[in-house]
Amino acid sequence: MIFDYPKEYWFLYESLKDGSTIREWVNKVEILSKIVIKTEPSVNILLLKQYLTDSWVVEFDNNIYIAYKNDKNKISEGVLNVLKPIGKWNKECYRWEILPKDLEHFLYRDAMNKFKGDMLEVFSEMFFNIFGADEGVGIQEYTPGDIGSDYGVDATGTNVNGHSCAIQVKYRSNPLDNISYADIARTFTSAALQLNLKDVIEQDHTVYLFTTANGVSVAFEKVMGRKCVLITRDVISTKVDNNKTFWQKCYELMYHTLDA
Repeated sequence: MIFDYPKEYWFLYESLKDGSTIREWVNKVEILSKIVIKTEPSVNILLLKQYLTDSWVVEFDNNIYIAYKNDKNKISEGVLNVLKPIGKWNKECYRWEILPKDLEHFLYRDAMNKFKGDMLEVFSEMFFNIFGADEGVGIQEYTPGDIGSDYGVDATGTNVNGHSCAIQVKYRSNPLDNISYADIARTFTSAALQLNLKDVIEQDHTVYLFTTANGVSVAFEKVMGRKCVLITRDVISTKVDNNKTFWQKCYELMYHTLDA
């Protein structure tokens, strides 16, 4: 993940090395995620046409994207579901008009979310390595999962009681966007069935959620209970905000990784 965007990782941790907060980290990641956006109209026209049918024409004129049909057939529900959230219907010209920023958000939303998620996974690895002996959040033998096969477990490790643990990392731009039970259910199932982590079934505090959200849903708390250790944005904040030693260590770890 790091080597996909080495400049971005370097810029981020170099800029934070003298001390920072999790809030500032999130704000910088939001800005950096825009690196995945392509602004060339020719590229975005081709990408948009993949969501439409062959009868549609897409053009870029006067700083706006224009989409219209070559035939008079009724617009399909699927195409309407694509165009309505991102464009406006110009009934006089019989065409959809889409602002560049709206189209770019639609086309690159998934790529931006992946970028943010990857950034948080790397951050979580450094967090757990630095606070490995901490009684509340410590994880030893932190091992990132196979990024080629995402089964809901981003990493594994051992807690302070010596029990094997599954770790899930969830990025949220909005801290009020709580993590749902569905988000963690796959982690528990995969840890038990695919990774054969028996401690996850038999022991408490063996499923770790590391997230920039402030909390989890009621269903999450009710079902997972003591099984899960919640390392939310507030918890992360108490550990890293204005902790110059932590941010300097992150910078050093990133420096040595990129320099290897």
